Amino acid sequence: MGRTRVHDEATAAALLDAAEQIVQAEGIEALTVRRVADKTGTTTRAVYTSLGSKQALLAGLGARAFDMLGARVEQLPSGGDPAGDLVAAGTHGFRPFAITHPALFRIGIQQTSVPAEAMQAIIPAAERALPALHRRIARLR
Repeated sequence: MGRTRVHDEATAAALLDAAEQIVQAEGIEALTVRRVADKTGTTTRAVYTSLGSKQALLAGLGARAFDMLGARVEQLPSGGDPAGDLVAAGTHGFRPFAITHPALFRIGIQQTSVPAEAMQAIIPAAERALPALHRRIARLR
């Protein structure tokens, strides 16, 4: 029988919350595994076990950006006006996300100062998020 996992999804979410706060307040350059651990009151081992290195933290934040954005667009109602529904994706999905999570916006969408290795790890989340937007675009045809 294996050992009980100490650091679960809740730990990973708390670590990403802390990482987002650090990036928002001080920029990507201020993000370190030690700072995230200190901010959450845990150890660097918890960060490495749950998410990995600084690159993995950035990838996790970028993935979180696309997961959140995709979920926002998916939850928007669709009506009889395809153009209006697409505009709503921007005004009620994309814009509020960019305003409330500017650090995630910079990392995931703008890819500001994100190393290529981290960006490669974000691509699957972007691919998961795009179908919700593509469905709205396809309705315009």
